[in-house]
Amino acid sequence: MVTEDALENGHSAGEIRNAAVFVKNIVTGDTVHEPPPYEQIETMLAMICDYANAEHRLGGEFIHPIIKACVLHFMIGYIHPFFDGNGRTARALFYWYMLKSGYENFRYISISALLKAAPKKYMKSFLYTETDENDLTHFIDYQLSIIIRALERFTQYVRDKVAELHNAIEAIKTSPLNDRLSLHHITILEKALKHSGRTFTVKEIENDFNVSSTAARGYLDKLAEMDLLIKFKLSGRTQGYIAPANLRERLCVS
Repeated sequence: MVTEDALENGHSAGEIRNAAVFVKNIVTGDTVHEPPPYEQIETMLAMICDYANAEHRLGGEFIHPIIKACVLHFMIGYIHPFFDGNGRTARALFYWYMLKSGYENFRYISISALLKAAPKKYMKSFLYTETDENDLTHFIDYQLSIIIRALERFTQYVRDKVAELHNAIEAIKTSPLNDRLSLHHITILEKALKHSGRTFTVKEIENDFNVSSTAARGYLDKLAEMDLLIKFKLSGRTQGYIAPANLRERLCVS
């Protein structure tokens, strides 16, 4: 599922390897990891599935969910069960377990961007573990540092968005049209003010606000009726709504 139409080497998505592979340093070409023999892969994957679905929440069996998510991430990278797409599969499994364990914010938090920005450190966290009798402390420590940075980035993103919305609300309060606008309308207009020419669709608003298509269309249609968005036929029966370049003038705000 995570590699369909996304692989670069011509391999079939989800194809378990049937030959030895070697993970190489992309700069030097040196082999940095030789995964377990392919004959062991299916057994090892079954063990990972058992581990992932086992309860480790009580007594001496307790494993913190974040630590367990990091272990699952590591094991896919270590076993390297596929010809391609192991990294994205490992990260998808990490996200899956975080969400499964109630860390809902990880729907919006990305560790992938930070790992991609520092591939050498990511690789070293695997190597230090493997060369230290598979002591996962090295990998877990690095992953926790990435998670903390990702949370900090997410927190700053939320703060910036709250500030932007607050500024938009304060600006729109000065508009004579303010009394006719709900918070949903203001949220749409905040995006429209930032990006003139931006096209909104019913599906986008439906997803953004977690509302029905009827409600989403209602928000957009009202803004079009107020001449704050320009409604047009996008394709077939689908309507688009464009943010006009002179939206501030239409709102009568500075």
